[in-house]
Amino acid sequence: MCGGVCLFLVAVGVGALIGGGMEYGFQVAANYQRGLTGWNAWSQIHHNEVMIAAMGGGVAGGVGFFFAPVLAPIARLGRFGRVVTGGIEGMVSDVSATVVVSGVTRQGNRI
Repeated sequence: MCGGVCLFLVAVGVGALIGGGMEYGFQVAANYQRGLTGWNAWSQIHHNEVMIAAMGGGVAGGVGFFFAPVLAPIARLGRFGRVVTGGIEGMVSDVSATVVVSGVTRQGNRI
């Protein structure tokens, strides 16, 4: 119905959920390691770090959405092609997310 725009937004949303969810989970695990339990372990979270991780995940999801069709011919070359494609897409997504997150966090420190 809405074509590529909806699929792009889904990729960004899923990436953001995964990025933010992983950061939240890491913080909860760290809280338990520090001896916090129950509600305290789940609620004493650095929300800004979770939002930054969600933003990075969203950027990575969006970049992956655009690079998947470009790299599809390489992936068709078999197992090695899929490994190479995954590596290239991972590097491009990671660098893009790092650049955006670094720019936002630097901008936030100026305020």
